[in-house]
Amino acid sequence: MEQIEDLLPEGNGHVLITMLTQDWAASGNATEIEVQTFRRPESVAYVRRRAQRLSDAEADELADAVQDLPLLLKQTAA
Repeated sequence: MEQIEDLLPEGNGHVLITMLTQDWAASGNATEIEVQTFRRPESVAYVRRRAQRLSDAEADELADAVQDLPLLLKQTAA
């Protein structure tokens, strides 16, 4: 947490930090919530709903590039 402490707001509230590493909850100041990746058919369907101009093959390629991570799919398909 020391790497980003100066970036966090002071006072009450909650902050969502997304990352691939899993050692932050051990610091005692964070609660880890594991987000599962989509299965590939879910990823392709999700991308196709948001970026209808993409073919199934292109949606599959995008899903592969972001490792089927939901937040990255949302950002890249926007």
